[in-house]
Amino acid sequence: MVAEPVVESIDDLEVETRNQFFADMLRVGRAIRKVTGADKVNYLLLGNKDPALHVHIVPRYADEADEFKAHGPWKYSEYVKFDIERDAVLIRQLKQEIDCND
Repeated sequence: MVAEPVVESIDDLEVETRNQFFADMLRVGRAIRKVTGADKVNYLLLGNKDPALHVHIVPRYADEADEFKAHGPWKYSEYVKFDIERDAVLIRQLKQEIDCND
């Protein structure tokens, strides 16, 4: 999720826009938990490598191996990358859940 307007830091957003960014982030996180059955969600607010404020919303599961529980998804040597065609059902489910909670 990328901030609109595009800024380098959360501090660059006006208070109302910052609050909306966080509200949207949490709404997407709740939808991800519900649709995927994740036990919790990690929110990684970044902007170092890509100087546009963005957040990675990562579902986490109780059955993850202990070696991965303390790290982000980049610790997995093999992970499934997003594919718009393969993940079309997931996209529709997430959109429906997000739209229901507007």
